[in-house]
Amino acid sequence: MGLLGALCASGCGFMDKHFRKVTYVQGSMGEHLNHRFKTLVQQCRVVPSDEDVKPGDYEGRNFLPNNFAMTQQELDVIPITQSWHSSLMFLYPFTQAEMEAYIAHAAAPVSPVPTLNEQHLLSERDVTTEELAFDILPRNTPGIDAILYRQSCATYVSANSGGGVSLPLASVQSALDAQLSAGGRASLATGFFESPFTDMLDGGGARSLYARMLLWERYRRSPELLASPVYGLKAFKGAVLLGAAAQTTGTKLSIDASVGGGTGTVSGRLTAGSRYEGSSEYSEESFKTLIPSLDASAFRQLEDPKAIQAAFRDIYTPTVLEASERLTSGKVHEHRFTIAGLPSTVCQARWEVSGVSPNLYESPPSVLGLPSVNTTQGVPQCTFVVRGMPKNSFIVASGPPAIGYTLTSDLAITQGGERVALAFTPANLQFQANPNPQWTPRFASLVPVPEPAGALVRWRWDIPFELNDLGNPVDRQREMAVNVGTMKCSGGREVALEARVSRDEVTQQYTLSLRAAQTAKPPAGGLVTEPCELMARLDFPVEDGSIAPRERRLVLDMPKEEESVGKSSTENVSQLINRLDAEQLLRQCTQGVQPK
Repeated sequence: MGLLGALCASGCGFMDKHFRKVTYVQGSMGEHLNHRFKTLVQQCRVVPSDEDVKPGDYEGRNFLPNNFAMTQQELDVIPITQSWHSSLMFLYPFTQAEMEAYIAHAAAPVSPVPTLNEQHLLSERDVTTEELAFDILPRNTPGIDAILYRQSCATYVSANSGGGVSLPLASVQSALDAQLSAGGRASLATGFFESPFTDMLDGGGARSLYARMLLWERYRRSPELLASPVYGLKAFKGAVLLGAAAQTTGTKLSIDASVGGGTGTVSGRLTAGSRYEGSSEYSEESFKTLIPSLDASAFRQLEDPKAIQAAFRDIYTPTVLEASERLTSGKVHEHRFTIAGLPSTVCQARWEVSGVSPNLYESPPSVLGLPSVNTTQGVPQCTFVVRGMPKNSFIVASGPPAIGYTLTSDLAITQGGERVALAFTPANLQFQANPNPQWTPRFASLVPVPEPAGALVRWRWDIPFELNDLGNPVDRQREMAVNVGTMKCSGGREVALEARVSRDEVTQQYTLSLRAAQTAKPPAGGLVTEPCELMARLDFPVEDGSIAPRERRLVLDMPKEEESVGKSSTENVSQLINRLDAEQLLRQCTQGVQPK
């Protein structure tokens, strides 16, 4: 359709000579497209400055490129017009009323179409996938050509100067100059456009999760959408028009003009490389999507929050649990796992842990979400960091059984008076442990230790114990610290103690020695004792350089004070020691075991 060329004899004005007179139906496809290319002609200053052309001379003329492929019938159709790129049309949740208005337009093109609410668009700032960018191209569909026009100032004059018809050199040079300063660009894609968003919803995995999270966040921010079902646009046949003014430029202008770069049409499956024009950077971009007609099959109903909640629970598929530290007594344990498809707003929400089974932690663990981008799948992802203090009862050589718990987000939505929140249960959480060495007291021998003056003694308990350090060996070259509290007796008496651990170099036997801090008079006659309790903690130096604490409750026999016995001493200290040795006053000190 050669619309540009020598259209009259000599003596005609520039506009009559190069731009044919035409009248398009008001609001038609032709009017919208022609207006865009008219703006390009003006931006590119195709009309030389010395021509006596007034603004009104541009009206009623055809500025479409020579090789434009739409028929007059197609140009006369009155489309639905939306000042968005088609990608945004696919990211819009239509209300019931909006969808019905769009469908009604097909039967009666004069029917008004409501202005779509830009605040309802599905969008996230942290990542835009390739499919959701402003780069959606028409799909090659049988019977429907997929065509892309890309015109800059340089390519426009190149495209419309062939076939024996040429714009004057002044027009070409003017267009090139405009490209370097304040020229423009016009792109037009026509054909069958399909929604990548609905494909993502149905595709499963991380991309499906991401699509649902976009919808979830829109419901949360725009609760008015819950008043009725919402719908997504699956596909349409139409056109997408781009206009922009040039801001800066590169070095390809002469090449574009000489080879007609981007001047023709591109049919078939268009590649990503054809989406961009390398000669200039543009500002003030404007988009327009033109849809001649739609019917109910062009839409699909989108999931409501309850359906998204159920899908979120079911499609949870984390990557492999990252290698975590071993469970160690007295040390906060941390484990991590990553879920691809969670946007940063969801990732950085407050997540609560509940239903931990078995009850591994001393108190509910904390959760931190770290957002990032999964470059392989082109979606955001979230790494959950769970930290908590494990109970000593789980610090065993085999480690605890598999742990289960539920994570619930505070980004809830109220639907029908019911609070709907995102929640999931991580699977296959199995940890290994660094078991602290176990020490088992064998018995306690009570020994009176004479003071230098000879009249008083200090009571001492020697407690040999068995050590089991399988799985977490003790460094036997380092000193073992011991910490004991005050010993409390059944009669109300409290006894302060001194403590140390010794090791026999020959037998390797460890012994915990406790000595009363206060002196006492040796008892006369029979020895009367009362049971006393204390907590003793041994800090084992293990071979990995750390300290592994292990605490035990001990029950010891403490001789009663002389006054409570009511007898005077008739033995000296040496005799008392011999008598106690003879009686072999041995007491086991494990909890709940009666002395032998």
